[in-house]
Amino acid sequence: DRRVAIGEPATEPCDSLLPQSEGFIPFLSDSLWGLYDARGKVVLEPRYVEIGPIAEGIAGARTEPEGYWSWFDSTGQRLPVEGLVEIKPFHHGYAQAVVRNEENQKNYPALFDRSG
Repeated sequence: DRRVAIGEPATEPCDSLLPQSEGFIPFLSDSLWGLYDARGKVVLEPRYVEIGPIAEGIAGARTEPEGYWSWFDSTGQRLPVEGLVEIKPFHHGYAQAVVRNEENQKNYPALFDRSG
């Protein structure tokens, strides 16, 4: 069981690296995805089953194969948005998504900026 600490340089080998995108380097460790910054410091610990679109310093990730998505900034801070069923990359400061309304169990298209 390998552990990595947010903000610290990587000290353990990972299983796989993807090419750098928008200052993030996705890495696979023990079958879970995390993110390094361009200097090799951990931004997101490897606990995500999928890393999604990365654009404008925002990365998408989810912890369950059919679970909700979250957006994270370049410091690893989660954007304050809940119920993201589908996400698109940010473009000119905005991103499209599909949001699940838990009250009526319906999905709705939405447009978000970096503040959520």
